[in-house]
Amino acid sequence: MLSGYMDRKRLDTLREADAMVMAGLERHGIYDEIWQCPTVLVPLQLAGSEGEMVVLRPIRSERAMTATAVELPGALVEELREGILALDGVGSLTLDLTSKPPGTIEWE
Repeated sequence: MLSGYMDRKRLDTLREADAMVMAGLERHGIYDEIWQCPTVLVPLQLAGSEGEMVVLRPIRSERAMTATAVELPGALVEELREGILALDGVGSLTLDLTSKPPGTIEWE
């Protein structure tokens, strides 16, 4: 576990990663198909990586009572992997494909 304090550097990294994700969804024509796609900066470091983990959770929902995970196109995942891993302080990118239920919509 890394230090998870919110500071300007971590927030800037998170904003930059989120901007890449939103731009990628637009570029691949799937932005309007996704109800939410939180970009989460997690103070965890996987073995062999140098930096924190970024988690993406793309979902579809109509009324928030249920939500279905969205599998992103491989080309988009590759673009995001290259861009996000190039950010200073980021060491891994993961996709959370948990639906609701059993999960919640918000990332916890």
